[in-house]
Amino acid sequence: MKISELYFNEFGEDQRSMACSLESLHFCGRLIDKFHLKTILDAGSGLSSVFFHRHAAQVTSVDDNEMWAKKTMEFLTNTLSIQTEITSIQAIKTDIEFDFVFYDYGDIETRIFYFKTALNLTRRFMYIDDVHVPFYRKFIETRCSKYILKFLPETQDSYGRLGALLIKDILPLGT
Repeated sequence: MKISELYFNEFGEDQRSMACSLESLHFCGRLIDKFHLKTILDAGSGLSSVFFHRHAAQVTSVDDNEMWAKKTMEFLTNTLSIQTEITSIQAIKTDIEFDFVFYDYGDIETRIFYFKTALNLTRRFMYIDDVHVPFYRKFIETRCSKYILKFLPETQDSYGRLGALLIKDILPLGT
């Protein structure tokens, strides 16, 4: 059984519309592999945490919801034997940066509140989920005007959700 199916069996079918899309995770996995991204910040725990902790060695997961963070940690431990702490984004030192940030907190208001922090923690790429929401998309566009921002139709799922890729710094391959 696929890990995503184990996840939805554990958390319920209603999570399919809440969890990040498989399309977004496939896109991010290809990006991580192509650019050899080493450090990953997973902002908003859940299916993304399962994917990134299986896909990369240096993953930090954060969440604004303590209950959800605990459920995700239990799933990672019990199903994948992965021991990790999921803390809040405020607990991350501000003098570090991540090669890749996956930005998908539970609600849009929380995403807007922590966006500047997440952007400051991004060294190279940030995947921003749910930019199909008009006011959130406008917020992202205005905050990202000095960076390359690409909307990604290939990440659109059956619920109409769509992601964007913020490119902060493209380094030569292998660095």
